[in-house]
Amino acid sequence: MTSSATSACPLCDHACADRNHLRQHLHRHHRKIELIDTYLETTDRRRPIEA
Repeated sequence: MTSSATSACPLCDHACADRNHLRQHLHRHHRKIELIDTYLETTDRRRPIEA
């Protein structure tokens, strides 16, 4: 039986079965700086430009 992926890694698009699997993948395969940079890029895009 195969399970469908419900999450994908935001850094490499690796398919993960659930949130816990995604957390494990991020911990094992990516450095903290990658996670932080991706988070900051995402929040910068959401933040309105201040005049």
